[in-house]
Amino acid sequence: RTRGHDGVSFAPMLRDGAAPSARDRQYYELEGNRGLIKGKWKIASLQPPGSRIDLDNWLLFDLEADPTECHNLAAQHPDLLRDLIAAFDEDAFANNAYPLDNRTLVRALTHAPERLDQVNRVHVFYPGTEGYQSIRVSPLVADRDYLLTLPFDYQPGFEGVLFALGDSLKGVTAYVLQGCVVVHYNSGFLNKHTVRLPVRPGAQMLVIAHKALGKMRCEAQVRLTAGNTVLAEGPLNMSPAILMLNGEGLDIGLDRKTKVSAECEGRGSFAYPGRIDWLRIEPGAQAAGSIVNQAEIAVQRDW
Repeated sequence: RTRGHDGVSFAPMLRDGAAPSARDRQYYELEGNRGLIKGKWKIASLQPPGSRIDLDNWLLFDLEADPTECHNLAAQHPDLLRDLIAAFDEDAFANNAYPLDNRTLVRALTHAPERLDQVNRVHVFYPGTEGYQSIRVSPLVADRDYLLTLPFDYQPGFEGVLFALGDSLKGVTAYVLQGCVVVHYNSGFLNKHTVRLPVRPGAQMLVIAHKALGKMRCEAQVRLTAGNTVLAEGPLNMSPAILMLNGEGLDIGLDRKTKVSAECEGRGSFAYPGRIDWLRIEPGAQAAGSIVNQAEIAVQRDW
């Protein structure tokens, strides 16, 4: 059922700057860390990520005398501490702050049982659709081997994006520019790598064979093929590995938003004018020791 409104109105303070606050305390909870401020007193309970949760490790601070929270007064004021803990629990249970979850951010890279099959099977994506969300495509290329193929037709003068996976902060893109197919890997502000392959007129296939080597190292062999003939090929450094694309997802035939490659900026969506049949990603093995694409249950444990 729908919950009612929570909190205390601050409308009186908007009407009268001298009006006192109607709120006498505030609770906090973030990634298992708890806190409550009431008047000059603050309690806090810190849970290091991935450690066993300790429900009783409360600290007590006098914010007026000790604003930098250097002196824990829990032992000197046990009754006050007990009352503040009770106030925290009252608010926390009322607002669903429990149970606590201090798992590391590795949990964001894991998958529920019903998702594991999806992230390990072949996916085919088509042009002429809305962009595919990053949550769908990111696991297919995250710190793992994969084979990406894209059939397209090129004629002299054609320029534009074949596909864009990710955004200006991280991703990989392929585009046709000045008679070359350019595959650009953007792994951050300082790590950008590019391979340029001369492109011939006619129907052909772009192939990116990606290998995850472990310890965040990756490399790819990029090819243009026609049937069994390799028209052009070259290596591409794709280190460090993509662990997660948490911004933009996959565009085919254009790059709608922020550009994976700076060369595509200032050109609008830089849509490719020729035919693109589809884009296929065949995911392979994860890198040795990879923390990505584990079963969710692997990190649902209390140390």
